Amino acid sequence: PRLLYAPESIAERVGELGAELTEVLDDGAVIVGVLKGCLPFLADLVRCIDRRIEIDFVALSAFAPDSGRIRLTRDIAADVTDRQVVLVEGVVDTGFRVDFLRRHLVGHCTSEVRVCTLFDRSDRWSATDWTTRGSTGTCRVWWRWTSLPSRRNTVPVGRR
Repeated sequence: PRLLYAPESIAERVGELGAELTEVLDDGAVIVGVLKGCLPFLADLVRCIDRRIEIDFVALSAFAPDSGRIRLTRDIAADVTDRQVVLVEGVVDTGFRVDFLRRHLVGHCTSEVRVCTLFDRSDRWSATDWTTRGSTGTCRVWWRWTSLPSRRNTVPVGRR
C-alpha cells in the first residue's frame, strides 16, 4: 500500500473542518459518530470544535452484499429534538449507510443534520443525492463536508 496523504495534511484539513463547524454550530449541538471507523477522525475533529457539544454514537450492522439492507444496532441516547446534529463518518462509500442514518436522524426531528466525513467516495454512491439543501417540514436536511478529495477527482463540498 502507498501513502495517499501525509499525516500533516490530514491534521491540517481536520483543523479546518473543526473551524468551519465552530462557525456554523450553536452550543449544545450533537456530534454523532458512526462506530467504529469514525473514532480516530471524530476524536481529532471534536478537539478542533470550539463549542460546547455533546457526543453520541450509533452503530450499524454490516449489510449483506448487494442487499441494500442496513440494521441499526445502537441508537443515539441523546435527545436531539430541535438540535443541530453532525453525523461523523470516516469514509462515505456507496452512501447507503449515510442515507439510512440521515433519514433516521431527521425522524428524531432534529433542527438540522450535517455530515462530516474524512474520505468521500462520491463516485461510488448508489444512494440518493444527499448534498441538496432543502427542507422537509421543520427539519433542514443535509450538508456535507469532506476533508480530503478521494482518489477519483471529486470536488469537496464546503469552503476550502
